[in-house]
Amino acid sequence: MADVPKQGAEALKLLLTHSDVLLLTEEEAAMVTGHSDPRKAADSLLTAPGSLVRWVVLKVGKDGCFVATRDGQVLHHPAMSVAVEDTVGCGDSLAAAVVLGYINGFGSLPAPPALTRAG
Repeated sequence: MADVPKQGAEALKLLLTHSDVLLLTEEEAAMVTGHSDPRKAADSLLTAPGSLVRWVVLKVGKDGCFVATRDGQVLHHPAMSVAVEDTVGCGDSLAAAVVLGYINGFGSLPAPPALTRAG
């Protein structure tokens, strides 16, 4: 993990030990892991000491989303090409799709094409 301030490190440890799914932007993931590569950042979060996280979903802006699971599955799906009028709520829609998939037993890996369509 990156050299985050003590208070941030404690909050991150709490999240890792009490969360099934982490949803972050690639910038947030890089900040807490020290890795700018989404695969390395996700792996760092999944394998951190005490981590119980099952899915890491990283929003990578115009490049779509990246999903990694505790059982080693990794998937990247680019964003759809659309005429953007307003991005307000896009991340919230993606988060809702992740939660919906998780609570409905989507399996071990959510479908990034569905996630990027929602976002």
